[in-house]
Amino acid sequence: MAPNTKIEISVKCKNLKKSDLLSASDPFCVLYSIPHQLAGNLSKPKKPPKVPSIHEKEIGRTEVLYDTHNPEFVTRFRTDYYFEREQTFIVRVYDEDKKDIHDVTKHDYLGGTAFSLGQLFGALGNSLARPLHKGKGYIILQGEEVSSCNDLLRVTFSGHD
Repeated sequence: MAPNTKIEISVKCKNLKKSDLLSASDPFCVLYSIPHQLAGNLSKPKKPPKVPSIHEKEIGRTEVLYDTHNPEFVTRFRTDYYFEREQTFIVRVYDEDKKDIHDVTKHDYLGGTAFSLGQLFGALGNSLARPLHKGKGYIILQGEEVSSCNDLLRVTFSGHD
């Protein structure tokens, strides 16, 4: 087993395009991992297709934030970071059109980007900002190592009248 650590990736977006007629977007993000063999060269940021391929594995989703073009998602994506191994991800941003519908093809695609963990953790402040679909808005990814502690804490309480 290769040495690894736990990491979290947080996401926020700026200036998302308006896709609803009468209100601001209701965005949410989905993070996918893609096999190294299919990642290709990421020296230039790639624009992923709207719909994930069968080779992509969904890691997780953020909450939906209603009526905003500048969401800062609370939900973070937690995954393993394996040292000396190329790990590539795609994050896509959608505008929720129908509540409680899991199928992303039923929502409006606002854009996305592909990135490697090496790019994210090699960037200044472990942060990447990338343009979204057709230059309409930006996505900002922030990586952070999650410390784990298996220490035992024993606490004893006593009281007097």
